[in-house]
Amino acid sequence: MRKRTSRAVLLAVLALILLGMGSVYAEFKGNPFVLMTMRGKVMRHLEETYPSTEFTFVQAAYYMKWDSYGGIVHPASNPEMTVRVDVGRDGRCTDDFLRTRLEDEMYAVAKPLIDSVIAGAGVHVSVHPPRDLVDRDGLHFSPDMDADIFLTVRWRGEQISKQAFADQVAETIRGFSGWNIKDWSFYYTYDNYELILSSEQGEFDPSNLVDQVYLSKQKE
Repeated sequence: MRKRTSRAVLLAVLALILLGMGSVYAEFKGNPFVLMTMRGKVMRHLEETYPSTEFTFVQAAYYMKWDSYGGIVHPASNPEMTVRVDVGRDGRCTDDFLRTRLEDEMYAVAKPLIDSVIAGAGVHVSVHPPRDLVDRDGLHFSPDMDADIFLTVRWRGEQISKQAFADQVAETIRGFSGWNIKDWSFYYTYDNYELILSSEQGEFDPSNLVDQVYLSKQKE
C-alpha cells in the first residue's frame, strides 16, 4: 500500500513538473498544438485574398511580444521576399504582403539612383500606403504615390569633411526630385564616428545643408 502511495505521489510530482515545463515552453515558443493549425489558416487567407499569387509556406510563428500566432511565407515567384501573416484571436488574418512588395519595388528603383552617386551604399526603405489602398492587390509602387515613404542610406569609408558629406547628400536627393519621400536619413561611417543628416519632413534646407550635419561617436 505504501509503495502504491509513493508511486502515485511521484507520478503526481512528475506530472506537475511536466505541466510547468510545458507552460514555460508555451509562453516563449507558443502552444505547439495551435502552431499546427497555422498552416491551413494562413494559406487559406492568402488564397482568398490574393488568388492570382502563389505562396510557399515557410513556417508557423508565435510572436511572444503580442502573444499571437501566424505564419511566414514567400511568393513562389520571389523566394527572397518574406511575408508575415498574423492570425488574431478572433481568427481574422492580416498580412504585410502589399507593403513588402512596395518596399521591394521601391528598393529596386532607389538603389541604382543612390549607387550612381554613392557607390556601395546600403539602402533601407519602408513604405506605408494609406489604409484605403492596402487591400488592393494591383497596387504597385510609384515615386509620387500618396504614402509614407521612409528612406535610409548608409555608407562607409575614409574620413571626409562635412562639406563633402553634404554635397553627396544633396546630389543624391536631386536624383529623387518628384518623389514623395516623407523621411530621409543619411549616415556616413568612418572609424567609430558617423556623419548624420536626417529629416522628418522629407526635405532639407539647401541654404545651410552643412550646418545640419552633425558628428556622432558610435558605441564601441
